[in-house]
Amino acid sequence: MSGGVDSSVAAATLLRQGCEVIGVFMRLGSPGETLDTPIADDALRGVCNAEAQDQPGRIKIGKQGCCSINDAADARLVAAELGIPFYVVNFKKEFGRIIDYFVGEYAQGRTPNPCVRCNDWLKFGRLHEYAHSMGAGFVASGHHARVAVRDGSPALLRGVDEPKDQSYVLFGAPRGRLAEMLLPVGEMTKDEVRDKAEELGLPTFDKPDSQEICFVPDNDYAGLVERRRPELARKGRIIDESGAPLGEHAGQHRFTIGQRRGVGVALGHPIFVVGKDPETNTVTVLPSGSRCVT
Repeated sequence: MSGGVDSSVAAATLLRQGCEVIGVFMRLGSPGETLDTPIADDALRGVCNAEAQDQPGRIKIGKQGCCSINDAADARLVAAELGIPFYVVNFKKEFGRIIDYFVGEYAQGRTPNPCVRCNDWLKFGRLHEYAHSMGAGFVASGHHARVAVRDGSPALLRGVDEPKDQSYVLFGAPRGRLAEMLLPVGEMTKDEVRDKAEELGLPTFDKPDSQEICFVPDNDYAGLVERRRPELARKGRIIDESGAPLGEHAGQHRFTIGQRRGVGVALGHPIFVVGKDPETNTVTVLPSGSRCVT
């Protein structure tokens, strides 16, 4: 339970189907969140009382993304409304691996999707191990995707609400986990999910969807990378396909293939990024409309 409307309705749906449901919130301790507060605050202690206190004394509070302490409070309220047990598990150490992956990919000239790795390694990896230790047979989430049997084996399918489909962030989940995955809202549209949450009186029915990466709450990806890898913040060349210099940049990690805005050079016509070389710290651009073979 992430504290959002989708996982809230997923829990309620399974409960209505007669399942024994246990709510679990993953505490990730995401860096970059907006405020540090002593854990002694009584209002916050209630959210954290099930968390393993291997690093006591401080917690993080964030305003966007997911898995902040505010989201934990929302998840706890939903669990109370549904009358189900609620646990907070501390995955901060494991989550550090995802941040390291994120930074490393940018350093190598690639644009990572950390949500895919979070699902592979935590939600349908470490969390499954935790579920087994509790005697649970399945792990359910609020992803808009489906699992169905195809040719005698479980297969991952798109959610019925195509604009909200999230099957792409689950593609890396181990195939052996599919038989243990429950995705109750995959058969519902987002509007149906919100209507169901309001019908059930769940406090998350009108909560906005999280849009940003949880450990980059200010949306400054380059800043996070440079804080972790300060040597990457160095000037490099912006070049055309022939290698001719067009301008300078502050680090190849600040660019994405296909980027058209904010490139930093004015040539009198639109351009877009077609290549990045982390070894030489160069960024290659072409005029918009050009044919490019990679």
